[in-house]
Amino acid sequence: MNVDHPSRRPKSDILSLIALHKKEASLASLIAFVLLVACINSYLTNPEESKIVSSTRLASLEESNGGNTLSEITLGEVTYSGSKTMPYYHCGPLPLPLPGSPDNEHMTELVLLHGAAFTKEDWRDSGILQSLCDVNDGSTGAEDQSIRKLSDSRYYYPRPLSVTALDLPVPGEGDIFYDAIQSLASQHVLSGNPVVIVSPSAGGRAIVSLGEMAVAASSSSEEEEDEEEQRDQRQTPPLLEKTIKAWIPVASGAVLRTTDEVLELFPKVGVEILSINGNLDYAGRRSTERLVDVCGAKGVELKGTHPVYLDSPEEFVDEVLKFMIEKEL
Repeated sequence: MNVDHPSRRPKSDILSLIALHKKEASLASLIAFVLLVACINSYLTNPEESKIVSSTRLASLEESNGGNTLSEITLGEVTYSGSKTMPYYHCGPLPLPLPGSPDNEHMTELVLLHGAAFTKEDWRDSGILQSLCDVNDGSTGAEDQSIRKLSDSRYYYPRPLSVTALDLPVPGEGDIFYDAIQSLASQHVLSGNPVVIVSPSAGGRAIVSLGEMAVAASSSSEEEEDEEEQRDQRQTPPLLEKTIKAWIPVASGAVLRTTDEVLELFPKVGVEILSINGNLDYAGRRSTERLVDVCGAKGVELKGTHPVYLDSPEEFVDEVLKFMIEKEL
């Protein structure tokens, strides 16, 4: 039996075969290169569109998990500080349970606390929670439109918005608040990235207390004689910076009872502040004035009493969303 071994083929046939393989390989490489250039060009010409697609993919993933839409409010419960339990309401996208996932950077996380005489139910009953949740129905609109669309009274925000209303004990201390936030992150309700906090009245004590803890930790580290231990402490993310991206206190009495050193720490670590009070709330106005003077906060006065967010809920939502857009939160 004769076998057509390559070594017995004419030299010209072998050269032709090699040339054909090279041509096919070159064509495949060229196609791959063209596709790569097209993808890069698409991102460079419209990076925001790529972010929207990425966030939409995350939203679709979460919607398929249980069938909830992003504007739908769900009830949950988190265990924190050992064995304590805390109910919460949540709407919007859930984070991907992957440390450092870029999709988690493309959404804003808003956490709502409450005052001593109120609970998370007041956020829902007032319609504020649902109004904030509803922005997820139109979060891919143009950024130059008004906060509230006049045609259907819906609110606008340019990014996916995760909203969590907590029943944190009031008045709560900073360590309790910090434990609750970390527990929500470990159970994939929050991403673990810094969040925007709304703290009406006595709810602000937890945030001020967190600032006092940060100042105390900073003072103790300065007195530490062991240089290596100092270096390790400096490498640990600061307490405030790790937890809070922005703070929206509403007539917070704790602001009037703490030191300038504590309040000055907030802007020093990059925490943006919007202070809101009612025009009929004298103590609330003093709180806003102090935050404006000491921290350079933005101050807003709405029509209403001490719980002004319940007196003027639509205007309150407007101001919160406008602030987060202005600060690119």
